[in-house]
Amino acid sequence: MRAGTRGAVGSAVRKRLLVHLLATAMVWTAARHATARELSAGDMELLERHMPVLIIHPQDPARKRPGSGVLRGPGKKGFADYHPIALEEIASRATARERVSGWRGWLEVARSINPFTWKPLQPTGLAEIQRIAATQKTDNMELDLAPVRESSGRHMWSYYSKELEGPRGAGLRRAVIHGDVVRKGGATTLVYDLAYFGNDHINKHGGDHEIVAVRLGADGQPVELGVSAHSGGNRLEWQHARVEDGRPVVYVGRGSHGMYLAHEPKGYPMHDIENLGVAGKLVRAAVFVLSGGRKLRDMVPGDPAFDRGLKAVEYGERLTDIEVRPLPKWARRYQGTWGGAPRIKPDLHGVGVKGPWAGNDARFNNPRQWMRGLRHASEESPTIRARIAAKKAGTRRRTAKSRVPIRRR
Repeated sequence: MRAGTRGAVGSAVRKRLLVHLLATAMVWTAARHATARELSAGDMELLERHMPVLIIHPQDPARKRPGSGVLRGPGKKGFADYHPIALEEIASRATARERVSGWRGWLEVARSINPFTWKPLQPTGLAEIQRIAATQKTDNMELDLAPVRESSGRHMWSYYSKELEGPRGAGLRRAVIHGDVVRKGGATTLVYDLAYFGNDHINKHGGDHEIVAVRLGADGQPVELGVSAHSGGNRLEWQHARVEDGRPVVYVGRGSHGMYLAHEPKGYPMHDIENLGVAGKLVRAAVFVLSGGRKLRDMVPGDPAFDRGLKAVEYGERLTDIEVRPLPKWARRYQGTWGGAPRIKPDLHGVGVKGPWAGNDARFNNPRQWMRGLRHASEESPTIRARIAAKKAGTRRRTAKSRVPIRRR
């Protein structure tokens, strides 16, 4: 090959490479811009107009911690619970680090279980976490709550209670919900993320997220309401939901924060729950056997302004003074878990969960599709036997669909 020809080929390759790099940079920039979109004043007005009213147990250090009532009823003082707070309040108390696997993961779990070997971590700092989220890939990261042993619900509540009454308590006492307005497929949906410091049911873990979604019609008025309960949830037509001055009334489960649309004295069966870990599964089995076949349940407090005939300790409070904020740009870019989550199998305890906007989670990214898959609030929750049968049938369908016919010559 002549030198001139080689030079021409090299120049063409360099041009193609430059074009490819420019195209990649444009896509990356567009993606960053898309995930950091700003909400207009009209969007914020919509979010504030239809923000949920929460029926929730008080956030009171003098009362029992949430998880102390999983296997027995409330005491004379009832139960306390975590309230939704700003994501910055969780991140500022966390250590950002890579999730570990193998023997190092098991070592982390062993330390977290044993109160004599566990030691507090050094918090990373909110500013540094925001920088990491903006500049690094975070899919395999965790925000481990630095000052608490997350596998211990009592330890987590003890720390939180002291913080509530301490100099940094103002941020924890301020109820905050992060909102977004999603326009997709011709539909507009208001999405609210309720972030909690921790989950204290049978699966103890730091950082908890639940979702309320309000779908608007072509005229801009609400037509459907959806609420999450762990990995499932319920939906209901807006005209049949309890609405006060444009705001839906939602009941929050004690300790677990699963959400429901009415008070149920006997609670709601907890079927759609994942990441239990070995300890959680053993507790669920024990509850099922010792309670004569009754299912593990989400217990929601009664509304003091609506539900009648309950004991005083069974009532919650009406949380109406809630601030709605846009989802922070740094939080949307953060794709890791909120709470410690080592990569080991089997998990001994529940692990921290990812934000509902991370990855391909439809709750934030395609809420209309997510709401279509929810169980209607009027439907009875399926029995364990029915769920097992449905799971087997689904497995058989997937197996049959995956078979490739053999073509004979």
